[in-house]
Amino acid sequence: MTTSRLTRFVDLPGGIDIRTALVRAQANAEAYRGSALELIDQAIEALIVAGEDVDAATAARLAETIRSLAGMFELATLEQSAASLCDMVRALVERGAWDSRAVWVNIRALKIIRQHGDSENLQEVLEGLRRLGARAAAGRQT
Repeated sequence: MTTSRLTRFVDLPGGIDIRTALVRAQANAEAYRGSALELIDQAIEALIVAGEDVDAATAARLAETIRSLAGMFELATLEQSAASLCDMVRALVERGAWDSRAVWVNIRALKIIRQHGDSENLQEVLEGLRRLGARAAAGRQT
């Protein structure tokens, strides 16, 4: 059986164990939490400023930024809300029927969720966003 390069490095004397490596990686990531939250806030603000006139490319790019950063720092509710916006934008573009009101509702929800943190009380909001996205993607009146 051949050994992988990683296996060979793990077995080297003087190396660090996996747990130590994970703890260090987590600590390094935490050093960027403040910067990441600022980037999330800037992306949400850019969406708010664009308002109902936001174009699909901008909405998708900013929502993906929010989703990625929120996921990295385990902000589950914010990540799910941004993912809903990503899915909605993709579906509306594929359908060829932009629904600015539905997108705007999702953008406003992002701001509310960011202001209130990762609360279980917001699960109903997330479920509403999923339903809104499904209706918009199916072309039903929102």
